[in-house]
Amino acid sequence: MQLTIGGTNRLELSSHQTISSSAPVSLSIVFDTTGSMDSYIADLIDCINEMAVSLTKSGIAWSTTVIPFGDLRIAGDTIETDLPWVSSVEHVTELLDAMPHNGGGGNDGESSFEAIDAGVTRLADRNSGAKVLLILTDDGAHRDNFSEDEILKRLVQGDILVYSVAPSQYEYYRQFAHCTGGEFLELSNQVDLSSISEKMTLLGRTIAERTNRVLMTGGSPQVLLQLENGQ
Repeated sequence: MQLTIGGTNRLELSSHQTISSSAPVSLSIVFDTTGSMDSYIADLIDCINEMAVSLTKSGIAWSTTVIPFGDLRIAGDTIETDLPWVSSVEHVTELLDAMPHNGGGGNDGESSFEAIDAGVTRLADRNSGAKVLLILTDDGAHRDNFSEDEILKRLVQGDILVYSVAPSQYEYYRQFAHCTGGEFLELSNQVDLSSISEKMTLLGRTIAERTNRVLMTGGSPQVLLQLENGQ
């Protein structure tokens, strides 16, 4: 198997080869659970479960948590920041199935920047070799507390590898992934969800390979990007 994981650099692994690492990977999943996501949530949960299986098969020690979020402008919507960290496929399934859902407000945005900020905070407390944040949303972000530049600065300074699954018209989600060495996948009504599912299934392997390279550079995605860009 050969996957592009940054520029022209490639890491080649056979389908049975594992990646060994003594340093664990922490994956924080920032998950939009508002009403407009209803048609995506079940399939995305299945994809995350497949990602967990893929990470386990890759031989990397990992743990994950989820931060379900809604629109804080809407009464009753929340950002859950205290769900547990889990490290088995079975517990990932239980965690995702039990996460609270939100309503949203149809007001051109959700509190995704606040949720990403919470994800960064949770990762900052982890003693991990690599820190990964996965963003799942179908809407843009309100700027009630943060701008996109402030969020990007937090992600870069936190040495966090970002993967975004979001609509392409919100360029900042793509920028978060690009500037941290991660990957962007488009999510929209015009995109076949089966293709998203296929890519998300491969994402677990991609994350495993990418974080292994991050670990080889001392745990810093920014250092890895500099090396890949010849800086």
